Amino acid sequence: MEKSPTKENNSPNSHPDYSMEEAKNTQVVRNQSTERVYPSQDRTGVQVSNHSSDNSDIEESSSTNTLTINSSRVSSASDRVTICFSDNGNFDSKIDHLEDAEAKPFWRKMEDLEGLPPTSRNCHSATSYGKYLIIFGGREGDGSKKILNDVFILNTSDEKWIEPEIIGETPNPRMGHTAQLYNHTIIIHGGWDGFKVLDDLVFLELQPTMDKVKIWTLVPKNQTTPARQFHTSSIIENKMYVFGGGDGKYWLNDLLVFNLISYEWEGPVETKGRAPSGRLQHAAIVYDKKIFIFGGEPDRYRQLNDLFYLDTKPINGSSKMIWHQPDTEGIPPTPRVSATGCLVDSEIYFFGGFDGHKWLNDLHTFDLKTMTWSKKTTFGHKPSPRCRHSTNHSNGNLYIFGGNDCDKSFNNVHTIHLYPPSTLKKDMKSLINDDLFSDVTFVLEDGVKIKAHRAILASRCEVFKKMLTSEMQESRKNEIEIKDIGPGKDMSSDTFKAIILYIYTDDVNFEDLQMVVNCLIASDKYDLIRLKKMCELELSKVITHDNVIDLLHLSDVYNASELRDICLDYAVKHFDIVTKRKDYDIFQKLSKKTIVELCIKGAGFARRFNQGSQKLQENHDT
Repeated sequence: MEKSPTKENNSPNSHPDYSMEEAKNTQVVRNQSTERVYPSQDRTGVQVSNHSSDNSDIEESSSTNTLTINSSRVSSASDRVTICFSDNGNFDSKIDHLEDAEAKPFWRKMEDLEGLPPTSRNCHSATSYGKYLIIFGGREGDGSKKILNDVFILNTSDEKWIEPEIIGETPNPRMGHTAQLYNHTIIIHGGWDGFKVLDDLVFLELQPTMDKVKIWTLVPKNQTTPARQFHTSSIIENKMYVFGGGDGKYWLNDLLVFNLISYEWEGPVETKGRAPSGRLQHAAIVYDKKIFIFGGEPDRYRQLNDLFYLDTKPINGSSKMIWHQPDTEGIPPTPRVSATGCLVDSEIYFFGGFDGHKWLNDLHTFDLKTMTWSKKTTFGHKPSPRCRHSTNHSNGNLYIFGGNDCDKSFNNVHTIHLYPPSTLKKDMKSLINDDLFSDVTFVLEDGVKIKAHRAILASRCEVFKKMLTSEMQESRKNEIEIKDIGPGKDMSSDTFKAIILYIYTDDVNFEDLQMVVNCLIASDKYDLIRLKKMCELELSKVITHDNVIDLLHLSDVYNASELRDICLDYAVKHFDIVTKRKDYDIFQKLSKKTIVELCIKGAGFARRFNQGSQKLQENHDT
């Protein structure tokens, strides 16, 4: 693990505008009812070039049936837009010499938002959850420098701020923490509270109405949890990967892993390849089970613009994750600290930061498929230069909130529209039970009929393909009876509907755990491998002492290998509790092969545990 010492112990490691003197003078405020004074909103709109009415430069030709506008209002004096009218009154348009006619992203400052906004702040966290942005904590601006622990939610569709009711104990105020979404819960780790670097894990459980947030803090048993600030956290499947940051003494480059099922820390984890240097205030983005690390600061005097990624998928039988520094094309952003990044499809968008001399407001992209950097040209009301802000993506828009420059912090929101949101899933879903184009109907035993399309079914599911294209009787029928559906049968009507929905949209709505189990069974029957993996992932998140044997049995019967491995590991770690429960007999539930494997692994785990305990006792005695 690489460590770069700071100038002072207990420093918040937070360049460019934080010092130990400021840390001493920083006020810590807990979430409570206090009078707030908010700065007046900046009402400046998008600037529009003023042209007098006599400068329209419109030329009309009756002989050629065209109308030409010299485009001093469009781009430059040399650009001309010609609209050509056809004889039938319709028109075609063409652009002559219009530089870069491709649409550019357009910034908009979100003004007149409903509700009470958060105070100006930096070093906060912002987490995307559908159309909502959840803001937590940070350091207040406008000279107060209070460290906060409040929660605000921005409804981006209604353009409305919500201050939700807090259920549970409000956590310590903090800045420089991380926040990651896991299912319907935001997991907050670490940060700086004005006096020390924090090591706790705080869970914000979001409620469907979004007017309440349930908060609780995890205290792992018999473990030393890592204290970190200005680090990054990334969640892949059931694990949270913590990289870098500071502990108050050093700039770090170690990797820690928190298991979201067992609630246990692991690490520092040994990896292969050349790891990034120790750093803080960098960016981390997950794509294809890889964690991409960009920029940050390795000490108080330098900024970085290097790019690394950690491949978390084992390769060639190795259990170690591998660091890579890829060869890239294009011109990367200048070295900077506190640039924020977020993933949009297969591109990472990076905005702003601090380069050691000035605050930035440029927008760059990194194409993960071609490994190519690009700088985006944008229009509109661009956010002022800043760092320690947040950048989030929702429905085709980027949202920039907060941050600071050399003079002040912000609480404004800017958004930039990148592209229209995809309607593919919605359009495909609308085809189910569509009378116009459907050519096959499934008749379920409870009388329900589902109209579908042979081409879609055959292209997405091998079982349906064989059913509809072979010599089977069903291939010649317009109505096909599904006889294994109904009370006491293998599948319910709701499960079959979920299977059809998945085939059309590549998605499924798991209303409850029983639906997940039912879909796993059905995915095995219809050989839908991806759906089965989705079900395995969902079930692996809810393993407990009470259900691990049932889930292990389920994974055995329906060939769910990943779920089986996770259940076995869980059962081994809790071997005594799981195998000695009185309400069920594992010998009646599990196959002989699984029982033998469980006992062998359990005995090995117990032996290693006893050896470790004995060694600890010997060290204690000496």
